[in-house]
Amino acid sequence: PCDAILTCWAKVPAAVIAAAPRCRIVSRLGIGLDNIDVDYCTAHGIVVTNVPDYCLIEVAEHTLALLLALGRKVAFYHGETKSGRYDLAAGPKLRRIEGQTLGLVGCGAIARYHLDAIKGHVPRVRVTACVDNDADRAGQFATETGGTAFASLDAALDADAFDAIAILLPHDLHEVTTLQCLAAGKHVMLEKPMAPTLEGCDRILAAAKASGKVFMLAENAQYWPEIVAVRNLIADGTLGDIITARSWHCSPPMADFHHAGAWRMAVASAGGGVAMDAGSHWLRPLRMWLGEMTEVLAVTGRPFPEM
Repeated sequence: PCDAILTCWAKVPAAVIAAAPRCRIVSRLGIGLDNIDVDYCTAHGIVVTNVPDYCLIEVAEHTLALLLALGRKVAFYHGETKSGRYDLAAGPKLRRIEGQTLGLVGCGAIARYHLDAIKGHVPRVRVTACVDNDADRAGQFATETGGTAFASLDAALDADAFDAIAILLPHDLHEVTTLQCLAAGKHVMLEKPMAPTLEGCDRILAAAKASGKVFMLAENAQYWPEIVAVRNLIADGTLGDIITARSWHCSPPMADFHHAGAWRMAVASAGGGVAMDAGSHWLRPLRMWLGEMTEVLAVTGRPFPEM
């Protein structure tokens, strides 16, 4: 007998709850309640809880870690060394991170988490430009950072207001904004997904290579400890031959991101639904474990009709 059930990903159906007649609370240690039989709990007076802000700060902190690794070209030289090459002159010129300035284009919900992480963990990062077509939002971020508010990216680029830019915009603006910043000689950190189409991704990668500037896609799942641990177990043969793998992502609509009128709710701006938005967090680990994809078979659905 138990008084409470704690779960993260495991399903907690009625049969499991009924097997614990003293249970008074079922709690998910994460976002969402979809793996818990809430109706059964409600009918039996059992409290159901979750952790609505699970991993939001961690995502922002991972992004900052990626920015620091980006500044020292860690990924490039790691790949070179693993390939048996050690040539300090092979990569782009290294520059001190100190003194470099950062611009934020898009001062919405995800930018808030990025800025809070910067202020709390790496206060030496100087945010000098806050770009948003909403003057109030840009002004609020500028007040917090001591930077300058801009109503357009064109104005910020004309003012040469930053060295590197974090692009925190709706998906349909990723490609055009990235190309504009690379052409202006800026280093770019682009939030995932890279672009809504493969052709757009190819154009971004080609422009980044030709620019000689640092380009990084902010996908942090590849650094999660559990993902790296599984990759290592596969690499050293502990898990044997991997025949199949499955990833499952679920969370309820989040008020900051999925309210009426939010850009994520429109195909034109989001480019797709859950798979386009959060799917990269699960596709990247599968690629790390199993290798690159060669074929895709998709079955679609709309469990959240408003999206």
